Amino acid sequence: MHVFVKADARKNVLELYRVQFSNFLPGQGQHQYDPRNFRKVDGEDTYIQTDLGPADAPPAGDADTERRLQKLLTDNGYTLHPEMRYVLLTRPLGALGRKEMTIVYAEDLTPTGLTAKSLRPGGKAASRWPAMQKELVERADKKIQMESTK
Repeated sequence: MHVFVKADARKNVLELYRVQFSNFLPGQGQHQYDPRNFRKVDGEDTYIQTDLGPADAPPAGDADTERRLQKLLTDNGYTLHPEMRYVLLTRPLGALGRKEMTIVYAEDLTPTGLTAKSLRPGGKAASRWPAMQKELVERADKKIQMESTK
């Protein structure tokens, strides 16, 4: 896991980039992908998932990885805001579902004046989330360049 942050003078994380590689060993199952969430990013099939909530608990994140992320940031004096929006860009490597590279791009939600709860289904600002998701993915697309070395 590799983590990069953009932070303010007080070391409050404004943006977070996390790059990680994972794979399942034989007999351990495989990653499951919703085929509707694939699109081409830099010419390669990429699984895209967006969500809201605590920055240390992105969708499909395992608890051990999230604890290591939080410890790494805390040990270096950084603070994650509890309200974040994020996008996962997952590139399957090799046999589908066995190995993958995932980049998590997260942003502090505070500047919007909204909360994750208000943007979720049934929330007072839920109708705004689809447009915000689209903008978030577009920003991630511009900020993250992935290149195949085939």
